[in-house]
Amino acid sequence: MDRSQYEDEGEDQQFKLPSSAHFGSEHGNMKTRPNLHAIETEWRADQERRRIAILEVDTFDRASLTRVGGLDLSFFPSSHGHEREEAVACFVVLSYPSLEVLHESYLPTTLTIPYVAGFLAYREGPPMAQLVEELRRTQPTLMPQVLMVDGNGILHPRGCGLASHVGLLTGIPSIGCAKTFLHVEGLETLAVRKALQEQGHRGGREGGREGGREGLTKGQDLVGGPGRRVEKREAGGGHRLEELETKGSRTPEADVDNGEAGVRQEEVCPVNASTTHFHRAQSPGRVFHLVGRAGRVWGAAFCPSGVSNPIYVSVGTGISLTSALSTVEACCKYRVPEPVRQADIRSRAWVRTWEGGRGKVEAKGGGDPRGSSM
Repeated sequence: MDRSQYEDEGEDQQFKLPSSAHFGSEHGNMKTRPNLHAIETEWRADQERRRIAILEVDTFDRASLTRVGGLDLSFFPSSHGHEREEAVACFVVLSYPSLEVLHESYLPTTLTIPYVAGFLAYREGPPMAQLVEELRRTQPTLMPQVLMVDGNGILHPRGCGLASHVGLLTGIPSIGCAKTFLHVEGLETLAVRKALQEQGHRGGREGGREGGREGLTKGQDLVGGPGRRVEKREAGGGHRLEELETKGSRTPEADVDNGEAGVRQEEVCPVNASTTHFHRAQSPGRVFHLVGRAGRVWGAAFCPSGVSNPIYVSVGTGISLTSALSTVEACCKYRVPEPVRQADIRSRAWVRTWEGGRGKVEAKGGGDPRGSSM
């Protein structure tokens, strides 16, 4: 996780660990070396089944929204690369729209399922869902009406990423808020960035934003097409997009030949056939809808004002893309919406505290240490 994107001294606060904290919870426990090919086949079939249950419409009254949840997971550097990786999942609930933290909880866990691109939900979803269910059992009045997950929703090769899994497991409307981009149906990361630059969106590193403009600018359509192969393999089998600050693994599904390339510059919103404005004067930003070759809207690239790198917003389940974008925009003080940002900050602080309270150990947050959010 790139710590510079936050620029907030609050992330260095220390947290008192519960006396019962231990690494007794294992998710994806496998006693023998797994047959990954067989497992991936099962996972693919499971994702196809789950995808059918995803709802891309609002299943709640957004006007009555008062609580938003955030989920993230941070890894312990000392276990990186080991067969059993230690991590801690964090769940926060914030008031809406004031964004005050009402609840935080943690689940230290040992992950024994290896990281496989496109199947992050089977590795990180269970501890996240467990935290949500624990709150439902102990303090149901604090349950959020919407969850924001550090990962993708339907913006996924099989249309069912981590945010969709968690939403389906918990029965709560969910939004995917990913910092890395999945190459889906011809959509390419560099095309997104080029479109943002061509529309005059410039910005340095993330920081607070001042008001004065009204809402988001008009929505744009980004249409999928073939992109230049600009990835470089890194040590350990990962990939790097040369012009990105974050790292992401590319999935085999993304390597197919695509249709015609191009960024559609007309100011048309494919979601509701109107221009897109989210009215929060202190948080203007820019939205590009991500449209695949077949015309499907997979999600949107959203850049808050003053931020050069977009986040990728997609429906998890139980919410429309329009409402998802509006909710994310209203929760952004920085690049990353506060529910996810606070879960990341606090989970990394938890790791530092666990490892001796020195405040110098860097936990790798935002999902898998390889940096992919799927």
